[in-house]
Order: sequence, then C-alpha cells, then structure tokens
Amino acid sequence: MKHRVHDLLIHQLAKIRSQN
Repeated sequence: MKHRVHDLLIHQLAKIRSQN
C-alpha cells in the first residue's frame, strides 16, 4: 500500500517539476 502513496507523490512532484 505504501508503494501506491509513493507513486502518487512522485506523480505530483513530476507534474510540478514539469510546470517549472
């Protein structure tokens, strides 16, 4: 289950990084 949370975090970070 922790894996899913990590994936979400990475996804969110990637989105923010892409925007910058």
